[in-house]
Amino acid sequence: MVFILVGATVLIVAVMIIRFLTKGQISMKLRYGLWLLVALRLMLPVRFGANPYSAVSILRKAAEPFVLAQEAGRPEASGAEGAGTEDVAASGGISAEAGQDLRMPGGMGAQGNLAGNTEAEEIGGIGNEKLAALAGYLPEESVWAAKLKETIWGSDVSGVVHGFLIVWILGMIGVGGYMFMVQIRFIRYLCRTRKPVPQQELPRQWAVRTAARRMRVYQVERLPVPCVVGRSIYLTPRLLEEHSRLSHVLAHEYAHVIQGDSLWALVRCGLCAVYWFYPPVWMAAYRAKQDSELACDERAVRMLGEKQRFAYGRTLLECVSGGHSRFGYEGVVLSMDGSGRSVKERVMMIAEKRKNSKVVAAIVVLAATLACGCVFTGAAENSIGEEKSRKREETAQVEPEEAEKIEQGEIEMVQRRMETVEEENNQIMESEFEEMINTMGDETLDAAQRIEFAAYYDYLYEGEKCPLKDRTWYLLGGDEEADISFYGLYTQQFGLRGMKMKVREDVNTFDMTWIPSFQDIRVQVLEWDQDGAPRSFAFQTLVQNDDTHEIWQLYIADRYDTGTVDLSCFEPEDYIRQFGDMVNLQVNKEAQTVELVCGEDIADSIDISRYGAYTVEEAVWEAAAVNFLPNAYSGREDYEPVAMMTGIGLKVEETENVQYNGLTNIVCPVDIGSWGERRFTLGTPYVAQDSFHGGADVLHTLEIE
Repeated sequence: MVFILVGATVLIVAVMIIRFLTKGQISMKLRYGLWLLVALRLMLPVRFGANPYSAVSILRKAAEPFVLAQEAGRPEASGAEGAGTEDVAASGGISAEAGQDLRMPGGMGAQGNLAGNTEAEEIGGIGNEKLAALAGYLPEESVWAAKLKETIWGSDVSGVVHGFLIVWILGMIGVGGYMFMVQIRFIRYLCRTRKPVPQQELPRQWAVRTAARRMRVYQVERLPVPCVVGRSIYLTPRLLEEHSRLSHVLAHEYAHVIQGDSLWALVRCGLCAVYWFYPPVWMAAYRAKQDSELACDERAVRMLGEKQRFAYGRTLLECVSGGHSRFGYEGVVLSMDGSGRSVKERVMMIAEKRKNSKVVAAIVVLAATLACGCVFTGAAENSIGEEKSRKREETAQVEPEEAEKIEQGEIEMVQRRMETVEEENNQIMESEFEEMINTMGDETLDAAQRIEFAAYYDYLYEGEKCPLKDRTWYLLGGDEEADISFYGLYTQQFGLRGMKMKVREDVNTFDMTWIPSFQDIRVQVLEWDQDGAPRSFAFQTLVQNDDTHEIWQLYIADRYDTGTVDLSCFEPEDYIRQFGDMVNLQVNKEAQTVELVCGEDIADSIDISRYGAYTVEEAVWEAAAVNFLPNAYSGREDYEPVAMMTGIGLKVEETENVQYNGLTNIVCPVDIGSWGERRFTLGTPYVAQDSFHGGADVLHTLEIE
């Protein structure tokens, strides 16, 4: 036991030093993996060979003055140098027969033992000649162990050992039983109150990934924070209404499953129960839990992409600062929460992106290897390590109060620091991007390529290699008749960022993000100049495209004689607000229609007779699908050259989802103003004709027969 605790303590201290010295220089995955060495030392009650530089050997040598000092105060026992087994039994309670059984592994013979008159004289010089006889039967390290036991506990140590064994077993049963009951009670609550989350309500990439690993996603009412148990993810109902935060939480919990953290959490709990009396083990379990969360955060950011780094950090802060109560014990239930310094470190790690050093990682691996060589080899167990362990306990304890709660002031401080770092990071990235894109001349467009969408979606959802090439322009669409083309830039550093618009021979470059789509960017010329070139035109770009939303953004381009272009943008926040303020949806159950009420007037109505077999509770508009088209209805009085098209959904009692299929779309004319005075105002909505059906059916939630 002492041998194990000494080795584990050395490893714990080594890992803590490595954590401190390599902060921000090695991956969190490597840092988390260092705790595996501590777990192995605690789980394996064996040693691998002998090493003069082992931790126990060094500790024994350091304790020699203590043993010598104790012996100097004792009167020498009577007897000759060749004292027999009776004297040995009197001094240490060990017989010659027992001594034969305690020889070193491998059958060490007489030449390997401490025997002979010369050695007896050396040991006898410390004031106890009886050790000379004991040396003839035991290895040197066991001699010191026996002598120290006699010094501390007296001749008969069996009662003390048996008492310690009983207390240890009772403590192990109590601590382990408490952990088990707390976890089982909470898991039973989750299983009793959980509701499965349909795959279609999850972001597509996470629906595919969780299904591939046979994971289940549930929602649980009154759940303090999201958590994962085994391969099941449990969410709060509110998260299902917040698409971006949902992706962040799923990424974090998915990372827990990938790392096998449920198994390692069980190992941590088991070791804490077995070594309940030894505080450094509890401290190591706490720090390992922290590094587990850091490794998950690192992996989640890598899966989400660098653009989501700060948004993910804000989600983490919201999870821990919303007044949620924490779980009673962190065991096999892994929750996305934290407290105290742990959250500070996690948020700052997310905010302060640093490049890992391969040299430092190699040094860490070498240091860990040397530490293992010291703690997995060496002498047999001896009691000297117990006094040293008590001293380490005093210095290695971590005040648990510091990790219990996060004061609101600390959260605000971290938020301010995060905002500062984010601003500095954005400034650096803006400068780097501007420098890069300025070095890529317009002639690079000649090598523009088309996107292979099948390969690109395999990359997004199947984990295949990204088919896009670094520093390459991709043709996104345009209008051949008007000689307008759009190109998007992909780089490994900045992702899908940077767009060029080519009108005849004039090229304008814009710093904007773009999303690949099967549908090319479409253009509608609004005005021509005297030379037959487009003077102003409208086009749309995709801003969100997943299994639940397809959102487009409208631009108006005004082109000067110099070839430069001014862009005016109809932001999604703007048209969502305008439509929500203007249109009130009312269900007419008798007429089986949904009326579009604008003010006090009914602008138009949508036929919902296809849902006659269902009980329609409410008509909703969630901006799930928004597109911009040329206005095909030139005969209308409120004609505008550009129109927004969207769709509504129905909440029915027979299903939990909002249903979109089979409903006609809504068209809103867009007043775009005039040259130099661009504005975007939605006009009175009306229901599209059959030729426009299907725009809202991208959701594919339910096929109504």
